[in-house]
Amino acid sequence: MSTIRIALTLLVALGAPVAPCFAAEVSLRTMSFNIRYAGTFGDLVGPNGWYNFSNPAESRAERVIQTIRNYKPDILGTQEVLRIQLDDLSGATLANGLTDYGYYGIGRENGVSAGEHSAIFWRADRFTQLDAGTFWLSPTPEVAGSIYPGAGTTRIASWVVLSDLQSGQELFVLNTHWDNVSSAANLYSANLIRERLPELADGRPVLLTGDMNSTESSSAMRTLRGVNDPAGLQLSDAYREVNSLSSSELTFHGYNGGTAGSRIDFILHTGELMPTAASIVRTSYGGKYPSDHYPVTADFTLAVVPEPTSVVLFLAGAILLVAVRRR
Repeated sequence: MSTIRIALTLLVALGAPVAPCFAAEVSLRTMSFNIRYAGTFGDLVGPNGWYNFSNPAESRAERVIQTIRNYKPDILGTQEVLRIQLDDLSGATLANGLTDYGYYGIGRENGVSAGEHSAIFWRADRFTQLDAGTFWLSPTPEVAGSIYPGAGTTRIASWVVLSDLQSGQELFVLNTHWDNVSSAANLYSANLIRERLPELADGRPVLLTGDMNSTESSSAMRTLRGVNDPAGLQLSDAYREVNSLSSSELTFHGYNGGTAGSRIDFILHTGELMPTAASIVRTSYGGKYPSDHYPVTADFTLAVVPEPTSVVLFLAGAILLVAVRRR
């Protein structure tokens, strides 16, 4: 039993009011958003193109940025982001970019800038990046551009370790985009991520965002969450914890604004994160959607880790109280 737990036990036994000192929590807002890539002429300048050169304020890029800014996530996982879009989102090219955020992401084709990124953003005034990396969802996870046999395309998982200035916690955040062709590839991805999470997260609270191209009842999603591995790492589905099952949970809508169907976009987490709200954001702007996916969101509470000085003072007070009560 730890020294702190012993002190807590003693204080509780003596009737001291200790809960407020160690029960502080902070809020954490999260979002997962497949922004739709801009890799063809139509995706660049068509009716749902990323750019609108005649009226830049009406571009899809601005709709994506505004949707994110409206929600103000502390941590954001994005999918299908090409380098030009990453520059726009980060504010490197668009004036209204997410300039309050830091980010990490690499291109899945060469491990640098080519191809789609699974970029992770975080509020720069709250988090400090401690570590980051990417692995490929293939039999050779360290080989840039590698692909699972039979998959439609190259797939990756990117991750960061963040130090939270508000809670004192270190968080492990992983963001991914699974295959849209092969269910076998997605099951492999689920197992590979589960295999790597314990070492990468190293006991930290885990937040996992992504477009899984799989529904929550699929074998791949059940595997990822640990449904069939009760003794292993358990990941919970924030949306399902807060919302009852419905037939109107569609997240990939193809710019049509539909709602009937199941989610393929998720925010998963370990038990240290307690969900208080979760939603599918169906915002449109003049009837135009920011993406062919709806972003999904989740709000959490996270316990505050006491400062070392506070712990020392707490223990000193506990010892003093015990000594006084023994006289």
